[in-house]
Amino acid sequence: MGARQLVAWGAIRQIWIPGDRRDYFQLASDPATMLLELYREFLKPRLGVAGKRLTEMMDGLHEDLTGGFLSEEEFDICRKRLEHLAKIQSKLQSAAPILERLL
Repeated sequence: MGARQLVAWGAIRQIWIPGDRRDYFQLASDPATMLLELYREFLKPRLGVAGKRLTEMMDGLHEDLTGGFLSEEEFDICRKRLEHLAKIQSKLQSAAPILERLL
């Protein structure tokens, strides 16, 4: 399963050895291509979704507080953690265009 994903990202390629039934793999010759493909296929789609999910989680957190499911202390702990994750996501989202230009 992991080998298939690495092949899809361009990190490795499958090679065949005549007379041998096992699978063999070789590292990609261009690591920049691999990184670009990894970014496009894995990281970029998840960055946008992560921002939306964090917003939904914060909204749900407020609803839980007003519904009495969370104490004020629990709300503050969860809010701070979500805000920290949102900052990380925002920084990654900001760095994404720079990463695209570098690769």
